[in-house]
Amino acid sequence: MEAREQEKISVIVPVYNGQAYITPCIESILAQTGRDLPELEIIIINDGSTDNTAAICRALAKQHQNIQIITMEDLGVSCARNAGLSKATGKYLTFVDADDRLLPGTLSYLWELSVRTDSDITGCGFTIWYHESDLPKEDIDDSHHKEISYTGTHYIDQGILNGDTRCWGKLYRYKCIADLIFEASITIGEDMLYLLAATQRANRITITSYKGYGYFQNPQGAMNRTFKASYMDQITCWQLATERIAPIRPDLTYKATGIILISIMLTAGKIAELPKDLRKQHQDKLEYCHQQLKEALTIPGATATLDKGYRFKTFIFRRSPALYVKIYNLFRRFK
Repeated sequence: MEAREQEKISVIVPVYNGQAYITPCIESILAQTGRDLPELEIIIINDGSTDNTAAICRALAKQHQNIQIITMEDLGVSCARNAGLSKATGKYLTFVDADDRLLPGTLSYLWELSVRTDSDITGCGFTIWYHESDLPKEDIDDSHHKEISYTGTHYIDQGILNGDTRCWGKLYRYKCIADLIFEASITIGEDMLYLLAATQRANRITITSYKGYGYFQNPQGAMNRTFKASYMDQITCWQLATERIAPIRPDLTYKATGIILISIMLTAGKIAELPKDLRKQHQDKLEYCHQQLKEALTIPGATATLDKGYRFKTFIFRRSPALYVKIYNLFRRFK
């Protein structure tokens, strides 16, 4: 951090071409209130926006003294978050994506939960929204929400390998994530790798069932776009995670490898969706997926983690990627 950590919450918000949604995102953060809630420090990282985002951010900073802006040259979300981390001064820290929202009372709840349970990381669920009317407006009632605490190694199994791979929707004590950075070379799964590293430093992690983070289902999101080379990171990130989990929890290698198998098939599916001429340009990547799948299938128990659909896909793809592509497109045609 730039200065000695203070009794405040640093909120890191990376944004790229977010003129349509950055203002309501920031307003949802500014609206966070609660008894004894620490001061909020909002750090917006404008990562090379080419629309009106920069002007909007400057206007927000003029209106609110607790907002600061960092300007970058389209270096990607990992570099943007790292820049925010380097400037943060709070004792607590959280990440909010610019097209998302914090529901009323969320930070107060997560902070109080951290204090009450002495947790280094607290986290909540998320509400998917498409339109403003989908978002709850009232303050939360946390009296009936389930709360479970874990050790860091326990959370690998119960959290990360069970679907919670999100760095957002969490409140971190800075001492738990000091000097941790996002891996700029990874464009998919970088938040999962960050969370994995953070959990290994945490004495206690407490998760609430309350869905306090408003996740905007963006049709232009990375997972909804057509295949490009960086999509291979879907595989790479889980291979890295498996390598890092193995020395800590060798008993979970089979489960992590099962997620590698799913990642391979998701990637192969993206390649299969391409028009024939474009698919030929990425034939080497399809072959790479095939090779990685064969290696992953040597891990005992990995296929047992898959449902019937993925078992069928891996069965076909292992024997013939070309046949898999044909079957994949045949099914798509009749959907």
